[in-house]
Amino acid sequence: MNVTRRTAYLSGEHRALLGGTGLSSWVVCVLQFCIQRFINFVIKLGFGVSQTKAIMTLVSGIPMGPPRLPLQRASKEFIDNAEAKLKSLGSYYDL
Repeated sequence: MNVTRRTAYLSGEHRALLGGTGLSSWVVCVLQFCIQRFINFVIKLGFGVSQTKAIMTLVSGIPMGPPRLPLQRASKEFIDNAEAKLKSLGSYYDL
């Protein structure tokens, strides 16, 4: 049976995701799925050096500093939208 990761995730067939039987395989796939959703969301918002620095700061908690000139910092709207998306996916991380 050929099951895609997304189909397996959505149907709850976590064992088919990586061919594993343990919880760790399922957790890894859920995290991968959430990260893919987040990256797709951020790319749709517009993604460049400034946005990369903003995302790295959000995810790591380490200030990445401003981008080199002539680039501008990521907009407050971008950061707020990205942070909201991360929080909305956060329930998957609390496994």
